[in-house]
Parts: sequence; C-alpha cells; structure tokens
Amino acid sequence: MNQQRTEKVAALLHQAGAAHHAYEQDELKGVHDEDWANWYAAWALENGLNELLDLNASVLASLLVKINATYQQSDSGDNWAQFTAARLVEKHQR
Repeated sequence: MNQQRTEKVAALLHQAGAAHHAYEQDELKGVHDEDWANWYAAWALENGLNELLDLNASVLASLLVKINATYQQSDSGDNWAQFTAARLVEKHQR
C-alpha cells in the first residue's frame, strides 16, 4: 500500500514539476521562481495530494524545501519526485 501511495505522490510531484516549468516560462518569463515550494504545494494539493497525505500547504511547502536540501546532498539514485514522495509518505500518509 505504501508503495502505491508513494508512486501516486511521485506522479503528482512530477506533474507539478512540469506545470511549474510552464509557469516559470509563461508567467515569469523564464525567471527562476524563488517561491517554488509554495507553488508546488498549492498545485499538488489542488490536484489530489490532499487525498493521499495529511498536510496543509504551508507545512508541505516547508517539507519540500527541507527534503530538497537533503536530496541535493544525497546520492540516492532516485529522481527528485521519487525521493520526495518516499519521505512524505513515510511520515504523513492519511
């Protein structure tokens, strides 16, 4: 069950990444979004993450920043979405 949930969360984070890239290109005209974590959190929750994890937007955004920092220092071999999803599901599943 956790593996299925992790895959669903990873898929949502991957989709959020694609949508965020389009947002940066179209709305921000190619400028890096310093507030990316809040954008990801809002998008993911609006698109079904709230059915999989027990988190609100501000907590999720904070976790995304922390997990991203850990990911940047790791050699896990996982992509960012998988790495992040595994950590979120481990502690915050419904």
